Amino acid sequence: MQISLLLMEEIAKLFAIMLMGYAVVKAGLMKSSESKSISVVMVYLVIPCVIIDAFQVDYTADVKKGLFLVTFLGMTVSPGISVMAADGDTAEAAKMPGVGIEAVLNDLYSQNREIKAEDYLVPENKGEYLDMAFANVTSFLYVRSEPTKESEYVGKLYPGYAAKITGPVGEWTAVESGDVTGYVKTEYILTGAEAQTYAENLVAEAQQEGKEEAEAFNYAVSRESEEAQMTQEVQENVQQTETTEVSAQPASNGQAIVDYACQFIGNPYVWGGTSLTDGADCSGFVQQIYKAYGYNLPRVAEDQSQYGTKIPVEDAQPGDLIFYAKNGYVYHVVMYAGDGKTIEAANEDAGIIYGTVYNKDAVWATRILDDHYTVAGGGIGTVNATEEMYGADLGNFTITYYCACEICCNKADGITATGTPVIEGQTIAVDPSVIPYGTRVIIGGHVFTAEDYDTSGKEKHISIYVNEHETAQKLNEKKAEVHLVK
Repeated sequence: MQISLLLMEEIAKLFAIMLMGYAVVKAGLMKSSESKSISVVMVYLVIPCVIIDAFQVDYTADVKKGLFLVTFLGMTVSPGISVMAADGDTAEAAKMPGVGIEAVLNDLYSQNREIKAEDYLVPENKGEYLDMAFANVTSFLYVRSEPTKESEYVGKLYPGYAAKITGPVGEWTAVESGDVTGYVKTEYILTGAEAQTYAENLVAEAQQEGKEEAEAFNYAVSRESEEAQMTQEVQENVQQTETTEVSAQPASNGQAIVDYACQFIGNPYVWGGTSLTDGADCSGFVQQIYKAYGYNLPRVAEDQSQYGTKIPVEDAQPGDLIFYAKNGYVYHVVMYAGDGKTIEAANEDAGIIYGTVYNKDAVWATRILDDHYTVAGGGIGTVNATEEMYGADLGNFTITYYCACEICCNKADGITATGTPVIEGQTIAVDPSVIPYGTRVIIGGHVFTAEDYDTSGKEKHISIYVNEHETAQKLNEKKAEVHLVK
């Protein structure tokens, strides 16, 4: 009975280890998928070694009797082990290799079946992309140094960019993408089966284009490289400005509105907001930008997508709007800035940004600006109002001039009372109880917009913004007839 007790002791140890593993999985300390490799080591390495070691004794009559008892005990208990393992996670258990002592023995003693070694091999892992994540955003996703929104960002994942998951997936996920290592918000990435499907589609598209599998994926752009690129672009633009003769022709209205919108990059995103400085969402942002140019766009992106002339995305020009949609629903709008770039109110994390066209969901563009339409801006004395634009006569007003310095405004931030930047040839300061903010008026044949507050306290008084304080001082106070723009 010595050998029986010895073997039973070894088997008891194995049972104890199995029970511990079962408890660990049930307690959530380890996923079923993570226990697969340990189970394989136990079945194919540890158990055979224990059995072989146990048999290193002399085969006396007692030993043979013990072997018979142990064999009978093993055949009796093994079905219970299988049930217990399957109870842990039925779905995961089904994925485990179909190799067990009972199955092997049945195959070995079967007279009607040819034994093949490959039948007992561990199946090849088909989920080769399950450890990957893909940015599921319309603009970009910050990769941060720590799993908090307050930590500095170390790189950006643009739409569809890939990363390798290097840690547990919770509210934040640890990732590695190219040269960038950090954390991303889990709600903005595709993981698991979705990532697997997404990766397979990218690889299939790359193969159709004759590319290698490695070329199917794009990886994060580091903060250092992006800042270096931006610095280079700024320097090139400065050099071009210095060496190129300035054209006598003014820039197109599309480029003018893009330049205007660029002033608000870095300002916050606020859902439902319409303030260019304090915060706006995607549709509120473009609505206010176009409002400065005299266009009254609808409030939400779905309605804005039907405003203006529809054109293909590939035909978009600076100043045009591009709309993103899924399942027939328009969920985002951006302003096209040229060269595949956009200006947009992206999300709460990013704010108003200089982004990239997300071609996957870009469904169409609209052209609103008409280059034959003359917008405010330029010289304040330019006659840009046609006869058809003259509306109600508001009477004679006293006209003065001001700039954005501390002498004229008690501040020098260049921001009007309505949150817009001051623009020569456009901005006027008024008493909003007399002329409401946003009202477009004609003074001396020029179209202006009421955007700022007149601090003079005088009745029927309007102050016109100019860029230079010297200009404001030189221009004399005058009386002028003011008309509403129809």
